[in-house]
Amino acid sequence: MKKSAELKQERALKIQAQTELRNAAQARNESLNETEATAFRALQVEIDGLNLQITDEENFEANQRSIAGGAPSGLDGEVNEKRKMQERFNIGAALRMAGTGKFSGVEAEINEMGAEELRAANKDVSEYSLNIPASMVRASAQTAGQDSGAYGGALIVDQTPRLVESFIPKLFLEELGATMFTGLTGGAVPLPVMENFNFTWADETEEISSQKSGVAGPKLSPKRAGAVVLISNRLLNQSSIDVQSKIMSMLGQGAARALNSAAISGLSANKQPVGIINMSGILAAAQTSSSAATWAKIVELQGLLDSNDASDVNRGYLCSPKLLAALKTIPKQSSAAAGFLAENGLIDGYKTVATSLVPSTPAVTGSSPVPELHNLIFGDFSQLFIGQWGGIQFVVDPLTAASSASLKVVVNMEADIQVANKKAFAINSFLTA
Repeated sequence: MKKSAELKQERALKIQAQTELRNAAQARNESLNETEATAFRALQVEIDGLNLQITDEENFEANQRSIAGGAPSGLDGEVNEKRKMQERFNIGAALRMAGTGKFSGVEAEINEMGAEELRAANKDVSEYSLNIPASMVRASAQTAGQDSGAYGGALIVDQTPRLVESFIPKLFLEELGATMFTGLTGGAVPLPVMENFNFTWADETEEISSQKSGVAGPKLSPKRAGAVVLISNRLLNQSSIDVQSKIMSMLGQGAARALNSAAISGLSANKQPVGIINMSGILAAAQTSSSAATWAKIVELQGLLDSNDASDVNRGYLCSPKLLAALKTIPKQSSAAAGFLAENGLIDGYKTVATSLVPSTPAVTGSSPVPELHNLIFGDFSQLFIGQWGGIQFVVDPLTAASSASLKVVVNMEADIQVANKKAFAINSFLTA
């Protein structure tokens, strides 16, 4: 008897065959001809039969699990089963299988979960693709014991010392308070911003006119990001847990860099989400020419937010490592006894992240030299939203890089960046280090 995963793989191939028949007819701008219609209906009969077999097999497999280890019930049982699947999942084996278009075992089950999510979102599923479901993209929080293990608890294995990595690690912008949505479905996601209500003073029984608070805001809209990587066959053939984790980590870290970088300095001209630095409506410091940082310039950014009644849920600073190093050496006042602009990795006691992903403006030499200019961003990062749609798709090409004994893997994901309240961020882009 075939396992449910194998049956699902057969069903996926037959659905793909139906899709090809439809695409061929659409390319001719016609309906299915008689031969195509007959083949389409025959495939549907087979699909209906497979649906019944899959249901029966899934029920039988659930019964077997209940005998083996006590019947899991409800959501906890489903989560537990997915956790066990992830523990056995081998990214190297899955990529090799994707190159042949044929999956088996737990890799087939996970691929089918991801493929079904894509089909539900009206996305194409290639025969030679590995599809990671949204539940494996990442944990919402990297904790082990908190929240009854609902997030990081999936990383803890009771007996086998095996790490189950999420594809996208926690972003450093989340450390500053940004909100990350994963597994989004459908189209744009609105981020409403309410206008303030104004109170009116009046006599005891005087009628006060009603107010309507406007609700408007930006939307998260899916944008495609991808990468093409070569992975050697020798590396993929390793069964070592460390090697498999490393492959997943390398791919996931690249996705995390893409999201962090776009959130900071993305440009729509480069088909990216617009980042904080290039976003219209962000508050700007008074400084418009190069100058070294001073205490007044540091706290000016805080004042800009306060004067615009910006929120203060998760305020913090973001800058380049070079600028933060300079701030550690600059006294607040003429004497170092008053302290330095940055101390213990913090600026004025606020959470501070220094990253090379914060760009600088290169120095200009010649008759009118200008030193390298650095960006200092201050804001309430709870107003920054990062959205990621569905799972991650890996399309595998086993032929193009065959001469170098490697697989070519195309990684695709959909994501977007938005700031709900532009007045919650302020930037000085003219500081020297």
